[in-house]
Amino acid sequence: MAAGVKIYGEKYRTRLASSFSHHWRQTPHLEAAWHDTPGGPDDIRYKPLNEPTGRVYFAGDWLSYTDAWQHGAFTSAQKAVTALHARVLSS
Repeated sequence: MAAGVKIYGEKYRTRLASSFSHHWRQTPHLEAAWHDTPGGPDDIRYKPLNEPTGRVYFAGDWLSYTDAWQHGAFTSAQKAVTALHARVLSS
């Protein structure tokens, strides 16, 4: 917890319900491709990829600049759920 707070700030302490750590290479059949992803969290190249297509919202590590990491998957999912929630509230 202390290490996470150093990286992400106090929100890490209040927004984390539980966690675990597991090396992906110890999981059979989980050998995804790795590549160098350009940019950062505000890179405009990712914006169109994170926009919904009609009623379909996409989420995954590949939609973030931190692909191949669970952090990218989590932040992408949070972004999609937040956008969907805002859409529901506005309708």
